[in-house]
Amino acid sequence: MLLCGCVEPTVDTVVAWVESVDDGSGRDVQIYDRGRRYAVRLEPDEAGSDLGNYGLAVDPRGAGVAQAGGRRLAYTGLRDTRQPVLTNALFGGAQPSAGFAFTRNGDGLLRAPGGTTAVRYAFMPTSSSSAGTEILLEPPDGIGTGQFELITATAAPVFAWVEYQGAPSQASGRVAAYAYPSDINPGGLRVEGITELGTGQLYASPPPLVSDLQITDAWCPHRTCVVPDGRGVIAPAAGRCRFWTWRWADEAALSGQVPAEEVVIEEGCPPDPRAVPSLFAAIDVDLAVLDDGDRVYLADLSAGRMTSAPKLWDNAGSVRIGGDGRSVVLVSDDSRVVRVDADGPRVISGDAIPCAGPPSNARISPSGLWMARACLGDGTFAPVEQAVIIRVSPLGAETFISVPMEVLGIDDGGNVLLYSRAESGEPRGLFVLDDDGGVTRIDALEPEPDDVHDGAGSIVFFAVQSFRG
Repeated sequence: MLLCGCVEPTVDTVVAWVESVDDGSGRDVQIYDRGRRYAVRLEPDEAGSDLGNYGLAVDPRGAGVAQAGGRRLAYTGLRDTRQPVLTNALFGGAQPSAGFAFTRNGDGLLRAPGGTTAVRYAFMPTSSSSAGTEILLEPPDGIGTGQFELITATAAPVFAWVEYQGAPSQASGRVAAYAYPSDINPGGLRVEGITELGTGQLYASPPPLVSDLQITDAWCPHRTCVVPDGRGVIAPAAGRCRFWTWRWADEAALSGQVPAEEVVIEEGCPPDPRAVPSLFAAIDVDLAVLDDGDRVYLADLSAGRMTSAPKLWDNAGSVRIGGDGRSVVLVSDDSRVVRVDADGPRVISGDAIPCAGPPSNARISPSGLWMARACLGDGTFAPVEQAVIIRVSPLGAETFISVPMEVLGIDDGGNVLLYSRAESGEPRGLFVLDDDGGVTRIDALEPEPDDVHDGAGSIVFFAVQSFRG
């Protein structure tokens, strides 16, 4: 007799959802955590388990979940026992906004007051001995005519206030950088409280967008980028291939007033005046990512040159930032993929795989080397009871026929977490597509997930985060 042991495939992804059924004692938040399943208690603000004001999110490192209600924002650590809570006390008891967000570094929560246009945030670190401390973040004092944006770093406990004004809006006026308490980056900056790193003036001049295929400023508001390790800001200067860099000393409170420096790049700047590259990301202190209608560029500010690659799309496409902020992935609607990192832009896959219906969201792995999405049938060119799962990596593009599914996440081994869906779109089961192309059902999702908001205004069944380390 031949005996074999079957090991359930896993995906390095954290997914959270709320049970749709209340057993009378309240509901639980179910967690899929890299192959493990467990529950944490639902944290409603009011008696019962009404989800009318409820939001759910997983932090960018997959280390905890946030549950938002009308009066409190609760964090539950999945790697430790921390359970800090951010209340509305800093707003004088006023109702907070429905939206909330993690810092990009995954070590703090931000929430704004509701019913006001004033820019300020209640902030709570979720790591270090300061976890649970409630701090009010407000723009720098002083005379100014513009508004402020708060931008956090991807791989450091740093944020910057940037003043902007004009139409289209652009950085214009004061800029100030601060560090906050965190133990997520043990080799980086360590402070005991909110600490000023530097202040200055920044007058960016973004070039006009010459194509509706150019990428928006969603990642770098007003075309102003805080670099991943939190050591500076990059913004466009007047003219093509010109940049302002603004950076502070590595040690806290040593910089004071910091001037911006202009960098002009000639080598690799497109000679065609109709090609106007526009800044949309920064992946290091000297590396900026730009695009025009046809190409994506990496500007190396220290070397004074730009390299480029074709964008391979003739539609809006999707842009995804790698988990540590040091790579950018461009995915066309027909699933061609271009990746930009410190070595420059390169085509991961030039194979076009059109979808019969609208393509689902493209999910990328933390490194940005793997992409997965699902194409659902439209009932005309492909049956509605069928889906095509697309997986792309430097090894090539693969397709798999399945029942209707949606992709939740993909890890750096190429393992894909999916859920099957009813015709109404409701989830029916969790599945894993492993690196060898096998598909395994790992959970029946009973009771099925309830829909919640994600803190950014969207209604979702699952809060998802690929594991970053």
